[in-house]
Parts: sequence; structure tokens; C-alpha cells
Amino acid sequence: MREQPFVGGEDDWENGYCARSEISEESRLFRAVRIVDSLMAGRAEIADFARVYGSSLFDSNRVGRASLIYSSTLGRHTYTGNNTVVMHSDIGNFSSLSWNVTIGSANHDYSRLTTHDFLYNEKLPLRPNSEKAIYDRFEKRTIIGHDVWVGAGAIVMNGVTVGNGAVIGANATVTKDVAPYAIVVGSPARVIKSRFDIAIVTALQDLEWWSFADEVIREIYPLMRSDVSLDLVRDIERVKNEYTANLRR
Repeated sequence: MREQPFVGGEDDWENGYCARSEISEESRLFRAVRIVDSLMAGRAEIADFARVYGSSLFDSNRVGRASLIYSSTLGRHTYTGNNTVVMHSDIGNFSSLSWNVTIGSANHDYSRLTTHDFLYNEKLPLRPNSEKAIYDRFEKRTIIGHDVWVGAGAIVMNGVTVGNGAVIGANATVTKDVAPYAIVVGSPARVIKSRFDIAIVTALQDLEWWSFADEVIREIYPLMRSDVSLDLVRDIERVKNEYTANLRR
């Protein structure tokens, strides 16, 4: 970890805190952020009052003001709006999480005698030392694919998988897996349509543009003005291959 990671030049920029973390020199940490047991391998921007605990941010991530990233991973160029919570989740590249979003929040087992957290919270004195926690509230991780857009106020429940390219409408509550490129809305969320037809969805899944190096994405950027079609996918693949071949010469 670098010695003075905070924007403003002081190691505790208005009571910010970093511990046991590796933070890239390119990262920007703003006022009163807290980073603990985490990795920021590339450029990251952590806004005021945000917290990152036990998580990995892989490159060019932005975490919005007063957001929480807990025991999670954020892929390249994935970002959050303000007041967003991500817990026990793995999120792919180029995903866009709006403000007031909740992903992977803990479950309370309502089949038990009580839903109170003393059944799993080891910090509370009601559980005898000889007894293990009755259940794990984070038994399953939440998986958000690449290039997913999660609208403002949406909730994605613990253990759900959201496929690549999906869109989660504002204020939706996602309780079941979402197919790639599906658009879901409502509470509980339901599919209203696919972004593209099955042939294009299959081609985009095979293309995996979100795994391209930043330099390649700059090369294909002009093509992104075009309507999405199989021809566009083929053109993107061609430009990528040409660029890669030129690098090898």
C-alpha cells in the first residue's frame, strides 16, 4: 500500500482509513473513505464516505459516494452510483450500477423460530461459545455478469445470477436468475423482453467484447455508433483481429 493514498495529501484525509490493503498508485481516494483487507490493482476512484472491505477492484472502477463494497469483486470499468451496497458478490467487466442499488444482501431464515440476527451474528452474546452459528446468511454468492445495467433503487437478492448484457429496471426486486440480455422490471422482477434476438445474443456471448484490452476497445469505438446486428459483430471481430495481428508484426 502506498504511504499517502488519499486525495488531499494526508494519510487520514478527514478521518479516512486504510489497513492491510494494496492500493495502486493511480487510485484516487476521497474524503473519509475506509479501505480494509482489499486490493485495488489498477485505477480506482473511491468517492467520499465510501467503504471497501475484503474486496478486489481490478481496474478503472468507480465507487460512488457513501457506497459499501463488502467481500466482493468488481471487474474492469465497473462502477457504482451513490449509496449503493454490494455484498458477497462477483461482478463482471463494464457493468453499471446506479444509485441506491443493493446487490447480494444477507438473507434471514424465516423458517427458524426467529429471524433475529443472533442466530448467525457471532458478535452478539446470546450464542454460547460452544455453539456454532445456526446458519450462514451468505451461503451463496451473487453473480452479476459483464455489461449489466442495474437501474436506480434495484435489489438483486443473495444467490441470484444475472447474465451478461442484462438490464435490471429501476426499483426492481430480482429474486431469480436473469438470462443474458434479458430486460426485467417489477417486484418481483419479470422479463419483459430481450435486448436482441437469439442469434445476436449468441454472437455477442461468443464475441466477449468486454474482455478486449482497452486499446482494442478504442479501435472498435467508432463501430459502436451502428445499430447492433450480426454484421456489426463480425466487423468488431475483424477490427480486433487486425489490431492484434498488427501488434505481432
